[in-house]
Amino acid sequence: MVRPRNGFTLIELLVSIAIIATLIALLLPAVQQAREAARRSQCSNNLKQFGLAFHNYQSTCRVFPPGAMGTGWHSSAFMHLLPYMDFAPLYNTLNFQGVSPGGIPYGGDTSNDVALSNVSPPLFHCPSSDLSKVAAFNTSRKITTVSYKVICGSWTDNRSPARSYLTNKGYVSFNGVLPMNTAIDLAAITDGSSNTIMLGEQSGSVKSASGQALDFRGSSTEGAWMGTDLSGTPGNGASGDSYNTTTVRYPIGYKGFTGSRSDGFNVNDLTAVPLVAFPPGQNQPFNSVHTGGAYVLRADGGTRFLSSSIDLSILLKLAQRDDGNILDDY
Repeated sequence: MVRPRNGFTLIELLVSIAIIATLIALLLPAVQQAREAARRSQCSNNLKQFGLAFHNYQSTCRVFPPGAMGTGWHSSAFMHLLPYMDFAPLYNTLNFQGVSPGGIPYGGDTSNDVALSNVSPPLFHCPSSDLSKVAAFNTSRKITTVSYKVICGSWTDNRSPARSYLTNKGYVSFNGVLPMNTAIDLAAITDGSSNTIMLGEQSGSVKSASGQALDFRGSSTEGAWMGTDLSGTPGNGASGDSYNTTTVRYPIGYKGFTGSRSDGFNVNDLTAVPLVAFPPGQNQPFNSVHTGGAYVLRADGGTRFLSSSIDLSILLKLAQRDDGNILDDY
């Protein structure tokens, strides 16, 4: 009497493994897409949290914070949102005399660096980004970077052209919601808060002419707390670096830079820190690791994913608070 076999033959086992492998190969892209969709949703939510912080500031002070305050690398708008992100006790310990808290100590109060070390709110970082969460010049003090950048306005101004002028590192504008050293109230946003953007995503790297991946975020070298060093007057030697602010001048994801500082963004100067685009210019464009575009925050607190193919003229209109162009669909 022959007993029946209870196991698999080698061919049956190989066929089963092949079927399982095929199913995994089919499912893996779906799993990856689901994960990226969740990360995109979190990135959008980060901007909504920033929107709440900006509007809580506005409710308290009756104005939005300036994009940067002071001169000599002083504090960014992100610094002044700390009390509205559950960091009021920390904010009250900081010294705002001298240079930027969190920046490299150009004779400033380094006690701020101790207080700010390892302070990295989760909403500062796009979950899809693989860029460093610690500023390149501040690795020992662990000063946080940020995946988003404040909008000062548009480099073109059809209402008051003098509000936008050329510096030695690109155009600086004062026609947006968060210009430097200027506090804007809701009444000044005459285009409507839903038609004006105030914060944009900067979470991806760009490639240099040699194919090197560069971190071109405004916070990549000094961190999220660094303000803007702007000196001189329009048309009279105005100069300065822009760390966490930008004046919109280029399309989303733009990469066609010459390497000249006057184009507002220098991707070819790698002498300071490897893999970092430095020094920062005034017109660094938005970009992201999300396929097809980048997220922005509107002045009403809502978010929008703008396609990288959006017409530049529309992007410039969205960046200006009072150009008279009401965009119902963009």
